[in-house]
Amino acid sequence: MSFVESSISWQWGHSGPTSRPEGAIVWTPSDIELSRDVSFVKSIDELLAVKGAGSFVEAAFQKKCTRSQSWDVDLLSSSEKTAAIAAARVYKRGVPVKGQSHQSRSGASKIIFAKSAHDTLSKIHKRDFVLIDQQVFNHWKGILPSAAAVMSFSEANKNPQSALEVLRLIPDDCARVVIIGGGVLGDIAGFAAGVKSKETVYIPTTLLSMVDSSVGGKTGVNVPPWGKNQIGLFWVPTEVMVSTEWLETLPERETRSGLVECLKHALLSADLDLWQRMILLAKNKEWSKLNRDLARIVQFKVDVVARDPMEEGERVVLNFGHTLGHALETVSYELGGESPLTHGECVAVGMCYALGLSRDHCKFADAGRYIKDLRDAGLVPKLSQGVLAQMSKWEALLLKDKKNTSDATVQWVLLHGPGQVCRRQENGSGELWTVPMKAGLNRDLLCEVLGL
Repeated sequence: MSFVESSISWQWGHSGPTSRPEGAIVWTPSDIELSRDVSFVKSIDELLAVKGAGSFVEAAFQKKCTRSQSWDVDLLSSSEKTAAIAAARVYKRGVPVKGQSHQSRSGASKIIFAKSAHDTLSKIHKRDFVLIDQQVFNHWKGILPSAAAVMSFSEANKNPQSALEVLRLIPDDCARVVIIGGGVLGDIAGFAAGVKSKETVYIPTTLLSMVDSSVGGKTGVNVPPWGKNQIGLFWVPTEVMVSTEWLETLPERETRSGLVECLKHALLSADLDLWQRMILLAKNKEWSKLNRDLARIVQFKVDVVARDPMEEGERVVLNFGHTLGHALETVSYELGGESPLTHGECVAVGMCYALGLSRDHCKFADAGRYIKDLRDAGLVPKLSQGVLAQMSKWEALLLKDKKNTSDATVQWVLLHGPGQVCRRQENGSGELWTVPMKAGLNRDLLCEVLGL
């Protein structure tokens, strides 16, 4: 009997980041003599195995380089150019370097929906390096491979040092890196595997990683104080093995967090029947019904990333709700405490705010209905006074969002209606999928949509 319920196969290909009209950053030797965080610089140097790369990464953050600006390294020495090119490969998941050709890459990825958690492990080979999240191992060690590295990561330590720690564990002669866990482990280990050019297989164990982070090849780590996922690679797994049985040991709060991403996909695809089912599922806590729609939810993201694997256009729409969400998530973790906000809770806040902006600026007349649904389903958290008191920090982090092309505006993904992303034309750039707005937050709007 087959252990597979269904599968999704897709092809991808890209030739590296492309230059855009925002202009080039001309690097000089003096640019890398800025004051630096020695431990950060050293970790990047060791991660990329290129001395001096960390200095360029740190200097790029200090110079507020955007993802769409190319780097001109003609004035640098040969060793400095090597370091700059290595840094450009991972800075904001890749920026173009003037005169530097990028090796075209392509491949196939298959997402398999298996009947059980045990079945997702059936394709692990003897020469694979297996990395397992500690919490998953605690719950499932009876079926997990014994020859594996067990590690514990969280959003709080999703940083270059953690990626370096994983990189050092990956054997040079392993065939593949198999990652069993949630999105944080996938982002860190996928980045390390990409740096080492190792094929990856994901076995996602959270709803969030099943429908979002395991699909499409985004990897990366956070760089305080510059924000979330600021260093990384596009490194697409060859296989993703999914089973909702893993969710049986997932805390309800984490399941609800993943449900927010499901609702985001439903709204972006204008699948209002799916939206309503997900809202009812959240209200009634009927998690067993997730299996019915999982492939449908994943298929939407696959379709988008297959059209735009390097996020140079349409793929940016998947950041709906994440612009504010990522800023809020960073602040929540920096405040510490025993229970920081989850990714999904922060995205729910970000979706409510983006829906409010969509109503006010893009004529999304019915946006209030979707805000109400999110709140009534209990998916929008009540923000603590400590988090609210840091609103000026949220605003500063908004400017560091990877979509931004200047330090005066924030690029928002907004909607005219379900499935109707606000798009605009810009000279030399073609069609863009974001709406630029003056930096800062409309605090009255935020209070309105959150019911504060």
